Amino acid sequence: MPGRAEFLAYRDRLLRTGRRDRVYLRLLDGNGFKAVNDTFGHAAGDAVIRTTGRRRAAWATRRQALDRVFK
Repeated sequence: MPGRAEFLAYRDRLLRTGRRDRVYLRLLDGNGFKAVNDTFGHAAGDAVIRTTGRRRAAWATRRQALDRVFK
């Protein structure tokens, strides 16, 4: 699974492209997330992160009007 170093390298590649105006970053606070890892283990925590990412991506694609707000 990619970690911080891979994310930073990917970010740098995106920012070097001619499409810098199309790079967005959304940060989410996983309130209480440490308890998931502590109780169920890191594999379960990773599954929660993946599922959350898929759900947020699906939510965002259904709301194309958000693109117009940020242009």
